[in-house]
Amino acid sequence: MFWLLPFVLAADSDVCNVARPVSTQELHEIFDSCVIPVGTRITVSIEEVDTQPPKPGIGFKPNDIELNQNGKTTLDGVVSLLAARKKMMVKVVGYADLTEQGDLVGLSYRRAEVAAKYITDAGVDPLRVTMEAGGADNRIDYTETQEGHARNRRVEFVISAAEPAK
Repeated sequence: MFWLLPFVLAADSDVCNVARPVSTQELHEIFDSCVIPVGTRITVSIEEVDTQPPKPGIGFKPNDIELNQNGKTTLDGVVSLLAARKKMMVKVVGYADLTEQGDLVGLSYRRAEVAAKYITDAGVDPLRVTMEAGGADNRIDYTETQEGHARNRRVEFVISAAEPAK
């Protein structure tokens, strides 16, 4: 099996989303169903792993919004991508997990804010970065384990090739 970390490629209004282990055949089917404009360059890195998905690059402790070093390293990669491709925009979507307390939509938005601030503090134009609260309803792990809940406390990115708003 192969694993692609939660990643969304958006070309105008067409979105392709892979957030689970996929076989080579499934990967071909996913890309066959995506509409991506001619001239869009896509680089995909695929690693063979065991059937257990890796922990997300940007995870959070319960009821917390603090970035750990692994999260900062992942965000540095996003910053590098955006620095190399000046027309790309990114939407940062934060998520919570159902075991957390309080306003989970607010918590997920604050996680998106922290990641977006890191990106803009690194020099990316704030007009190229938007934020969204994903709440706790869009789980990527349905196991009722601590590891499963940790995978659901995350930030994902929607990258698009659109020009930034002026």
